Amino acid sequence: MKKMKEKVKEVTEPHFGLIDGQLVAIDGTKLKASCSKKKHFNDNIISKKLEQIDEKIEAYLRDFLTEDNRLKKQEITEKLAVYQERMHELQVMKQELKETGESQLCVTDPDAKSMKNNGKHEVCFNVQTAVDSKYKLIVDSDTVDDVNDQGQLSNMGHKTKQVFRDQKTTIVADTGYYNYLEIIDVVDENTELLIKPQKGKQDKVASGFDKESLNMIL
Repeated sequence: MKKMKEKVKEVTEPHFGLIDGQLVAIDGTKLKASCSKKKHFNDNIISKKLEQIDEKIEAYLRDFLTEDNRLKKQEITEKLAVYQERMHELQVMKQELKETGESQLCVTDPDAKSMKNNGKHEVCFNVQTAVDSKYKLIVDSDTVDDVNDQGQLSNMGHKTKQVFRDQKTTIVADTGYYNYLEIIDVVDENTELLIKPQKGKQDKVASGFDKESLNMIL
């Protein structure tokens, strides 16, 4: 009977004893979206493409005015129609970016963004993961479109604390998560945070000339 009670206790133990929440590591990884670079736009890309199309249209109009062959004129007219349609599509995209306040637009993956990945810019998703140290199992995860991890500490920290309620947990994160406001939001009496400061940040804080201190003074 005693052995049976012990087995029942093991089964009903939170998370089946596979994760304990004593030490949790948070990190992000970039996963490439199916959107190609040709389907990714920002205001600068759209403006350059509009300039190129405008030059093409002007060139075809000059050709149309100097061309005497009827078939050639018809061919030029068809090409002009294609470029005008493309110009309209780009203008609609430009207006959409302006109205939404977004900086990027991906046609095939609306939630993806251009991010620095492995030393180059690619259209990606930023996948955030919290991993428990006991058996290296995932505690929680999230897929975001932030181009870096600096604004994701509180998001993943709170997700972790929801799993390990009312117990002391140490969260580890790399320097990419270093953000004063995010740190303040995560740390409490049950949560210890181990995070490497950004390069040069400690010296600025020690001297009192960091951006946050200046804003507080002003």
